Amino acid sequence: LVSKGSDGTNIPFYLEMTTSQTIIFGTHRATGGTHQASATAANPLTDGKWHNIIGTWDGKNFRVFIDGVGGLPAADPFGLTPGPGTVMLGRDGNLRNTSNYFNGIMDDVEFFDSGISTADAAGIAAGTA
Repeated sequence: LVSKGSDGTNIPFYLEMTTSQTIIFGTHRATGGTHQASATAANPLTDGKWHNIIGTWDGKNFRVFIDGVGGLPAADPFGLTPGPGTVMLGRDGNLRNTSNYFNGIMDDVEFFDSGISTADAAGIAAGTA
């Protein structure tokens, strides 16, 4: 869904749909492995309806919210790196892979400079925040 292009060694962040019901958000470091959180929707996200997806990192943990409901946080001992890569919407951040494109419509993509709380995620999904 959203990714920061690889700097040749690390993928600073990625937010991906891995199944019709699962979203992951994380980072990959060549020397530290992959650290990611996931959330699973109650129903397939491929149902033709709009869904609110949030990936957040609070300085310690990754977390994913689907329609205001969060999955469990996953600790990241390394933190995000800005890297020189380009932020890509609807495309895999691995520039060698030209086949991973999102087949859908995205709207209102936003980036915040701080983590999103559970209450904030619920408010954003409900349109009240």
